[in-house]
Amino acid sequence: MISFAVLDWAAWAPGLSDRLQWLQWKANPALPSGTDAPALEQVPAMLRRRMDQLARMAIEVALSSGRQAGDDEDIAWIFASRHGEVARSLGLLESVATQSSLSPIGFGLSVHNAAAASYSII
Repeated sequence: MISFAVLDWAAWAPGLSDRLQWLQWKANPALPSGTDAPALEQVPAMLRRRMDQLARMAIEVALSSGRQAGDDEDIAWIFASRHGEVARSLGLLESVATQSSLSPIGFGLSVHNAAAASYSII
């Protein structure tokens, strides 16, 4: 038998960046909208500039969860993703269809575990 406990949580969406905002949203839920993304100032610029909005959101949540739990604790992370960066995947498919060259960086960020890999690098 496997058992676990959720000790803390974190979430991020456009307009909902801290716990208080999420608790207020819970009282009157609505679909978050917008194109803003977390700044990720603690992430090296070279890595940050390659991330799309969804990857930035996932990394922000992982980093803020670590800050809440404390750096000295052994935390098990579960990243779940069915797709990588969809816009990059579509770009790669268009390149294949037009017999253009493929971008190695584009491929690396299009796979389903791209955000988890970026987090492990950070």
